[in-house]
Amino acid sequence: MGLTRTLYLMREHWKMINVEDISVARNHQTILKEITLSFKEGEFINIMGPSGSGKSTFLKLLNGLESFNGGVIRYDGRDILEIDPIDLRREVGYVFQVPYLFGEKVRENIEYPIKLGKLELDEDYVTEMLTSLNLKKEILDKKCKDLSGGEQQRISLLRSLMLRPKVLLLDEITSSLDPINTKLVEEFIKDIYKKYHITIILVTHSVEQAKRMGSRTVFFKEGTVFMDSTTEEFFSHQQKDFIKEFIES
Repeated sequence: MGLTRTLYLMREHWKMINVEDISVARNHQTILKEITLSFKEGEFINIMGPSGSGKSTFLKLLNGLESFNGGVIRYDGRDILEIDPIDLRREVGYVFQVPYLFGEKVRENIEYPIKLGKLELDEDYVTEMLTSLNLKKEILDKKCKDLSGGEQQRISLLRSLMLRPKVLLLDEITSSLDPINTKLVEEFIKDIYKKYHITIILVTHSVEQAKRMGSRTVFFKEGTVFMDSTTEEFFSHQQKDFIKEFIES
């Protein structure tokens, strides 16, 4: 293998996710246009932008939940179209804005990813995660329909972590939570980020949440990347007019 190829592979590994010229169109409408972004291993990124700017669609692409019309997405140096979707989702977890729990009991949601991955359930890990989420172990035997909205979202978050993914995609997961549950979930996310050095990509519409969370912020506008900077720079006084208008609205 030549030196150039070796250096290329090293660089691609350093970039956990590499998105090149990705476009998405549905029903003759452009949703994303020639998006190029890279996310390093261990980064914590906010994705912001107005409603309809393509944020959620972009996030779903990274997990194989949406298809794209052009370009390429590489995960850990591999084209995601060549990766089995189940294998991809073992390493790239996704938590939806609206929590969805299946089956009758909460336990089914926790055990399902483990069975899918043909692994043994680590009871200590489950207990640790539940405690961090301010949930008692008894919740596992509750019926899903009896959980509050905040409890449902926390269980959805726990379910996404059962396979100990390398990347966690979070789509406005606190948008329907009250301030107490929002703070609890935010602190949990920051704790697992520090403890497990997981790569986190958080879609959020909340300016204050973005300030509290990721160290890098990407701003989408009309299906394109309008700004990509450190979060500190993003919220500085040198913002572009459109971003100022968004933040002040």
